[in-house]
Amino acid sequence: MTTVIPETPSRPLSGGLGWNFHRCFSRGQQLGNIRGDFERDGFVCLSSVFAPELVENLLAASSINFQECFRVLCQKGHTRFPRYSRRREGRYEYALGHGVKGGFKEVVMRSPGRFEVPYGCDKAPFSDNSVKNNDRVLAVVRELLSDPNGGATENGDNFYLCNASVVVATPGSTVQGWHADGGHINIDKHDSCHCLNVFIPLVDVSLSL
Repeated sequence: MTTVIPETPSRPLSGGLGWNFHRCFSRGQQLGNIRGDFERDGFVCLSSVFAPELVENLLAASSINFQECFRVLCQKGHTRFPRYSRRREGRYEYALGHGVKGGFKEVVMRSPGRFEVPYGCDKAPFSDNSVKNNDRVLAVVRELLSDPNGGATENGDNFYLCNASVVVATPGSTVQGWHADGGHINIDKHDSCHCLNVFIPLVDVSLSL
């Protein structure tokens, strides 16, 4: 998403919560079947998964975490100023360089003005059971990733959550280039899904966004 929301102290930046699930499977075993429409289209859409009040809480928390992350980085001498950017001669100057080499475990700038922020996603409200163990979300994840012949986690599921982060699109951000979040298991043929992204918009996804 690219935001057109003006940045003010009272209005959070736009973004969305992203989860990455990865299937557990044993070496040499075949991955299970995945629902037909996902195989055909490559995505599944759900609506009204979270209550509006919960989405507002997640958005507010993501804004606080985002700002706190850059304050701490500056306090520890890792960045030159305590915000994600500053305006100089009419242009944005960003606190971080582009990509993993210019970032940290807590925050990475994926493209100019567009950040991925794992910082704070292990705490409330992101860690609340109603969020990380949402029944509707996990029902779809189980249908797409579970494999009776695969390995299993301690709770018996055939998948595990390997990453949780918030993507923040700041004013003036550029579009992120096309990329794959999970590498192919087989580069010679289309195989079943083994890595799944669940993306939850925290702002209204209008055409302008």
